[in-house]
Amino acid sequence: MERLIRFSVLRIRQTDTSFTRYLYSDIDWGERLIGILGARGTGKTTMLLQRIKHQHVDPEVALYLSLDDPWFQEHSLIDTTEDFVNRGGRFLYLDEVHKYPGWAASVKTLYDTFIGLHIVFTGSSILELQKGDADLSRRVVSYHLEGMSFREYLNVTENLKLSPVTLEQLLGNHLNIAQEISGQTIILKAFQNYLRQGYYPFFLENQETYHLKLMNTIMQVLETDLMQVVHLKVESLNKLKGFLNVIAEIVPFQPNISELAHKIQISRPMIYQFLDYLHRSCVIQLIYQDSKGMKKLEKPDKIYLNNPNLLFCMASGNPDKGTLRETFFVNQVRPNYQIKYGKPFDFWVDNRYAFEIGGKNKKTSQLQNRDNAFLALDDIETGSQNRIPLWLFGFLY
Repeated sequence: MERLIRFSVLRIRQTDTSFTRYLYSDIDWGERLIGILGARGTGKTTMLLQRIKHQHVDPEVALYLSLDDPWFQEHSLIDTTEDFVNRGGRFLYLDEVHKYPGWAASVKTLYDTFIGLHIVFTGSSILELQKGDADLSRRVVSYHLEGMSFREYLNVTENLKLSPVTLEQLLGNHLNIAQEISGQTIILKAFQNYLRQGYYPFFLENQETYHLKLMNTIMQVLETDLMQVVHLKVESLNKLKGFLNVIAEIVPFQPNISELAHKIQISRPMIYQFLDYLHRSCVIQLIYQDSKGMKKLEKPDKIYLNNPNLLFCMASGNPDKGTLRETFFVNQVRPNYQIKYGKPFDFWVDNRYAFEIGGKNKKTSQLQNRDNAFLALDDIETGSQNRIPLWLFGFLY
């Protein structure tokens, strides 16, 4: 236990608290069981360590544990926690729970046994908290951490204090909002930088190796997280990698499941499984025209990579501008709003707003004679009427 405490103290001491992610202030830290799920590389570990550092408590009162620590090859989480509680421990922070076999049953036991213990855990976005006998859904308050928004990127790279806006505020007052923001930075240059490398916080470590680290992160999702959470076999893993390579080269596209199955030599049911795995692990985004069809075995109407950074990392050559724009829009709008594939326009948001995405010279033909219809346009600092700068949609969280 002494080694675990020393390791926890060291990690906490090394943690920078000058910038916290948007989700930090939204979490009700007073709850007894909190789960923070999200894609690998989005900053979940840092958030745990920042919380402990902000608490200013004795090391034996709050403990950070990474469940991939070799300690847990010979010691159980329950026994370790019992020792911690007997020493006066009250706050337990468990990182990467999906790497601990039977983690859900163990966490449930801890919650039910140690009434005075507060537990916060992080895990892969692939986890299903309600799955199996150890159903945590009635006990845990769960949150999902997205990658960095364009707003957060500006705040951390240019030391700004820009606040998020709601979609309704953006649509109703975009001119004033855009003028205020663009007056504080060279907005279009910053936006292009963000599209290339700004979604994952580790861009702050070394921009030169960012895409290499990002590719390694994706491989860890496939080779570690999926293997541990859904018990993917090696043969299926190799097919999944091939499937992802195909997707990366042709996104966005309206999938023909039979053609994909034939091209990669896998069954149609496996195609649907792969789409579900990649979507839940935040590698791709699936867009449906009908919200009733958003099920694991329903064909999506359009497939995108999860965020623009992945296009620069995984696609050969420079990404298509139209693809970048649509990927950014979906990625930044989706966390707080329902987004569906639209016809004849690009997207339908919250069953109320129609959006067409394009460059500054985009025409309005698809949106004519339609209420609540907007153009989200690249390469403009400010807009007018229903013409809104695309970058501004990065301020929704």
